[in-house]
Amino acid sequence: MKKGFTLVELLAVIVILGVIALITVVSVNNILSDSKDSLSATQKHNVEEAAKAYYLKEGMDEEDTCISISELISKGYIEAKEVKDPKTKENLEGYVKITVPSTSEFNQYTYEYQEISCESLVEYITNLYSPNSTVTNNSITYNVDTTNGIIDDGLGGTVSSGGNLRYYGASPNNYIDIGDRDSSDKVILWRIIGVFETKYATDELPCNTDSDSDGHYDNCASEKLVKIIRDESIGDYIWDDTTSGSYDNNWNDSTLQILLNDAYYNASTTSYYNNSTTAITLDLTGKGLSATARSKVENVLWNLGGTSSPSNLYSNDFYSYERGITVYSGHATEWVGKIGLMYPSDYGYATDLGSCSDTLYKYSSSTSSYACRTNDWLFDSSISQCTISPKSSYSDYVFYVYSSGDVFNSNAFDSFGARPVLYLKSDVSIVDTKTTSDGISYYVVE
Repeated sequence: MKKGFTLVELLAVIVILGVIALITVVSVNNILSDSKDSLSATQKHNVEEAAKAYYLKEGMDEEDTCISISELISKGYIEAKEVKDPKTKENLEGYVKITVPSTSEFNQYTYEYQEISCESLVEYITNLYSPNSTVTNNSITYNVDTTNGIIDDGLGGTVSSGGNLRYYGASPNNYIDIGDRDSSDKVILWRIIGVFETKYATDELPCNTDSDSDGHYDNCASEKLVKIIRDESIGDYIWDDTTSGSYDNNWNDSTLQILLNDAYYNASTTSYYNNSTTAITLDLTGKGLSATARSKVENVLWNLGGTSSPSNLYSNDFYSYERGITVYSGHATEWVGKIGLMYPSDYGYATDLGSCSDTLYKYSSSTSSYACRTNDWLFDSSISQCTISPKSSYSDYVFYVYSSGDVFNSNAFDSFGARPVLYLKSDVSIVDTKTTSDGISYYVVE
């Protein structure tokens, strides 16, 4: 008599068949994934070859450049249907970065596909700016890009109109990660003030001589650079103080300047005089710049011009004084270094000038529901903030952005929030975009 399978035996067979099926599915999925990875790599290689053909045929040799896939498609070097990523089924929308070696030997050129624009950050912001409206402030008409929150201030020579490009409004998309990390390795965000034509020091042009005695160094290099400010204050600090309790508004040797360019820049420990003749030990190892961030910082010229009163000054007025030579007798009109502070004009232009019609001294005005300060991304109601600019009629007064929103002067020994400001080297470029856990989108640069 034939015996059938017992229930236990049937279950064992089912389990074995299930395991075999699972192994088969996993193996097939791995094969498909490997195949898609291979196809994706081939696709990107084809894009790089198309860029190579474009580069050579168009006679673009001996110059680093960046070619977008859309440009390759429009010029017929690759068909649109050929640029879908087999893994994601989405169109490739990146760029090919072409690097030309100093030897200019063809076989050493590199063609590298990347998803994020391989333009420099300066080029990216400049190309991003697309004016679509105008605003008028202090009888001056400004071109603005309302889509991206960028204004051409008409000053400085960054774009063809002769202006600098600045981010403005309550919440522009200007967050950036330069590789700065806190003691727990968490990203420290900065924000882009804008693109400025900037003088800086090199070995050949050290930016330290005023040959025509006009109050400005004239042996400097000059280039368009991106200026950024730390998103949060590193704490309240005295602008200037000494062992004897004396103080002044000469930035060249001020307490805060030395602090920022030594202990903060190097993320180290230092002695600090905080409105006291007794030094305290200040540890900035968890607040200072990381080595990665330091590698991106340019050594630039900072203008130290001041004015005797802010009461009737608009943003353009402050900008003019900042770049002038009106200072207290014997104080420096310029300084070359890496870490500074914002200018009053930076704060002024960060607002929406289409909504704000007041002088910086009255940014706390209740006119139009406090339009000046509420539409200014540099405003912070929780702190008063230091600027780099002195009051010229006194030896010891500096301009600050108060928590009320106004720009006014106070003693250099007063303690206010310090938000470091620096300029990035011209070759810094965007390599990625990310989002924080609380929804802030930011650029990653290297």
